[in-house]
Amino acid sequence: MKRRLPLILILAILAVLVIALFVPRPLLKPNSDYEVLIIRYNPTYDAQPTDIPTFDSDAIVACLRNYKAENAFTTTPPSSSYTDILLEITVRQKVDQGDDWKTFWLGKTNYVYFGKFMYRIPDGDALQNELLQILDLPSAD
Repeated sequence: MKRRLPLILILAILAVLVIALFVPRPLLKPNSDYEVLIIRYNPTYDAQPTDIPTFDSDAIVACLRNYKAENAFTTTPPSSSYTDILLEITVRQKVDQGDDWKTFWLGKTNYVYFGKFMYRIPDGDALQNELLQILDLPSAD
């Protein structure tokens, strides 16, 4: 029995690591209130995004809650150029809720940056289309 204990402990640690690294996680923490700080729209992918001045923050947050992200195993996006980004959305937890900031890059590639790592949004095209409908914006050229 004493020989099995280290093996069981190692397998348990490996299981926790696999879950932490490979299981998709929600884009926004459950049971936390978020607000949208800024939305930039770049329909022509020309590196000149336009700030969207008015939007329904609650509808956008509700939309983001329906999606998950997968670990991309990187700390930098494949491209941080606006020539790859249609929508850039920055959200944060409301002041009394914590200090959780997230930036979403949706377009040719779909990523969210939170913590120190990038996470890929597997259903990023569906999220992008849903957000464009909420914002009443046309899709990219």
